[in-house]
Amino acid sequence: LSTIAHVTINVTDVNEPSEFKVLADLYEVKENTDVDTKFGDKIVVYDEDAADVSTTTKPVLTIAIKDNGTCTAGKNCAQDLFNVVIVKNTDANHETQFQFVVKSDLNYEQLYKATAKDDIFDVTLTVTDKGGNKVSQDTKIRVIDENEEPEFTGEPYKFTVSENVKTETLLGTVEASDPDIYNTNYGTLYFSLDATYDDAALFDIDRKTGELYVVNNANLNYEEKSEYKFKVIATDKTT
Repeated sequence: LSTIAHVTINVTDVNEPSEFKVLADLYEVKENTDVDTKFGDKIVVYDEDAADVSTTTKPVLTIAIKDNGTCTAGKNCAQDLFNVVIVKNTDANHETQFQFVVKSDLNYEQLYKATAKDDIFDVTLTVTDKGGNKVSQDTKIRVIDENEEPEFTGEPYKFTVSENVKTETLLGTVEASDPDIYNTNYGTLYFSLDATYDDAALFDIDRKTGELYVVNNANLNYEEKSEYKFKVIATDKTT
C-alpha cells in the first residue's frame, strides 16, 4: 500500500549584487565649473531586485568614490571634489542612470600642485544596494585647465625720462602674471602697446620681457608735452 503527500517548496528572494552596465574609462570636467554641476557621460547600473528600485528622490542604490592616488583627505581627494548622483529613475529594464557632479571648487593649478599628476584622479566607484552588497569598478576623472586672464602687478605704472633723449632709452618694466602657471599653452605672456593711443607712438615695448623704451629720435620736449599716457596690453598664448 502507498499514500501521497503534497510538497511545496518556496524559493525566497535573495538580494543580488548590482552590476555596472555602462562606465567609461575617463570622465572630464573643466576647472571653475560651478558646484552642483553634473558632467560626463552617464553611468548605468543594473539591478534586478525590486527592493533596489531607485529614484532621484529615494536613491536606494548609492555609488561612493574612493581616490586611489596620493591626496589629502578632506581637501583634494576625488571624494572631496565629486559625488555620483542618480539622474534617471530605475526603468523597466532594471537600469538606473547616475552621473558625476561637482562637489567643491575646482582649481586646476591648486590640484596640479597637490597631486603632481596633471589633475587626473584614479578612482574606484562602489555601488551599494539595499542588501548591503557592494560591487566596485575603476575609472578616471580629469580636471581640464581653463584659460584664465593674466593680471598686471604694480599697475598703474609711472616712469620718468629726460627730454631730448636721442637714443633708445629704457624706462622700466611692466610685469604681469598668469594663473595658468602649469600650462605653457596658456601661461606664456606677450606685451604690446595699445595703438589706439597717439601717445604710444614714441614708445616701444619688448613683447617678451615687458621692458618699456623711448624709441630712437623721439624728440621728447618738456615744453611742448610733459606727460604721455597710454595702455599696455598683456596677452596670453591661447593655443
